[in-house]
Amino acid sequence: MVKIGKYNNFLNYRLLLIAYIDVAPTHQAFLEKPGVISEDIATSLDCFSCFFTEDVWDYLVDKTNTYAEFKIQNMTVGLLNQYLSHT
Repeated sequence: MVKIGKYNNFLNYRLLLIAYIDVAPTHQAFLEKPGVISEDIATSLDCFSCFFTEDVWDYLVDKTNTYAEFKIQNMTVGLLNQYLSHT
């Protein structure tokens, strides 16, 4: 006796496999010159700044400082001595 759940899983897998075979992408050669094409981006730093905006840096600094304050507040003398002995 076949359980309905197992049959449905097998059937779904088989349909998914058939769908994948029917619509599998073909390999296309990339013929263009790679890289960023923009008049506004002249250097690597310009490109980097498009993703790491001032807001992102402010967020990173805020979270880093919050974490540092948490670690300092939870620091014990033993942990401080252990840290200083390894540096």
